[in-house]
Amino acid sequence: MMGANSEGGRRGHPCGSGRMTGARRLVIGVALAAAMGGCRETQRVEHPLTPVRAQTAEMAPAANALRYSATIQPVAQINLAFKVGGYVAEILQVPGVGGEPRNLHEGDRVARGTVLARLQQADYQVQVNNARSQLREAEAGQVQAAAQLRDAEASRPQAVAQLASTQAALDKAQRDFTRAKNLYDTQSLTRADYDASKAALDSGQANTDAARAGVESADAKIANARAQLDAAVAKVESARQQLAGQEIPLADTALRAPLDAVVLSRKIEVGTFAQPGMVGFTVASIGTVKAVFSVPDNVVRGLSLGRLLPVTAELPGPDVERRGPITSIAPAADPQSRVFQVEVTLPNPRGDLRLGMIVTVAVGDQGAPAPYPAVPLSAVVRPGGGSTGYAVFVLEDQAGKPIARRRPVVLGDVLGNRIVVREGVRLGERVVVSGATLLADGQPVKSMPAP
Repeated sequence: MMGANSEGGRRGHPCGSGRMTGARRLVIGVALAAAMGGCRETQRVEHPLTPVRAQTAEMAPAANALRYSATIQPVAQINLAFKVGGYVAEILQVPGVGGEPRNLHEGDRVARGTVLARLQQADYQVQVNNARSQLREAEAGQVQAAAQLRDAEASRPQAVAQLASTQAALDKAQRDFTRAKNLYDTQSLTRADYDASKAALDSGQANTDAARAGVESADAKIANARAQLDAAVAKVESARQQLAGQEIPLADTALRAPLDAVVLSRKIEVGTFAQPGMVGFTVASIGTVKAVFSVPDNVVRGLSLGRLLPVTAELPGPDVERRGPITSIAPAADPQSRVFQVEVTLPNPRGDLRLGMIVTVAVGDQGAPAPYPAVPLSAVVRPGGGSTGYAVFVLEDQAGKPIARRRPVVLGDVLGNRIVVREGVRLGERVVVSGATLLADGQPVKSMPAP
């Protein structure tokens, strides 16, 4: 029985025995603790090292060889928006791959006045047709009023002639009556002859009054016809203005290029409902471009508007350098970087200076070399902890592994894409230029080779 119990004990216990001495329990406990400690040690997670790139701090270049990286930007960049609303009916078709037509899109060049897109015109065309119909009616009324004026003016000469005839007859009757009255007063004329002369005078006066009334009536008809013509002319002018006003929205259904340009973006498709003011395309001028770069205060003092600067681009062929005048100098420094933006305008007749391209601008002689090391601008960070000033991370070897150490620095002038370090970095030290914003002081890193 004891043997069975001993066998069962050995099978049910990891130590193979149901009974253990105190010393044996102590040894096994120590072994288990060591094993558990070993398990915890193997389960510890090691964080990957932060990859960084470093460069050796070199002597600042001579100031008379200043080169600045500049970005090619358009002189004019325009958002083309619809003035009226409606559904997009068509987009300019241009040859695509294999010659198949496709919609105009980014990178395509367009000439001034080209229709880039057009909205549905049916509703606007109805308004134009109605305005044209009203204009035709007004013009017909003007023609009729002009005809009435001509008729009224044609009747006046006859009335004037009638007045002249009756006036002549009246004058004769007046003279005859005066003579008859004198004869009658001297009893040299009978009463019957006197009465006949008086009747002739009264008849002549009546005829003259009637003729004068005819002339006045003709003048009134002319004035009325002229007023009607003036009203008809005003109506025609109003109708023309209404037509012109309706033709403007019709013309505005077409979105046209205001200049020779390249398309930067297209924001519409056929069938898009465009609200007034919605941007359909963004275009930029390419015939003339500008190289934009920034310089420190000690350099900007030597620059002036109109000064020609050489600009070098990595282009195929011999024409890699061009010269252009300075057309803009910022009146104030950027509040963050403390540098001044400068623009150089360059001709671009072939369009080979593409927007966003990086070029090099040579500023020229500015003085003696700076006797300090210079590092890339990307190496400069804030010192952290709410402190003011600037710092860089310098790689130090510790047990054969690179460690990033934060160094407070005193900065000097900006030289192109590099900045002079007056204090805090020695020549030959390796400075982190990529990944510095991710580091903490004393952090192990993985140094990556330069690209």
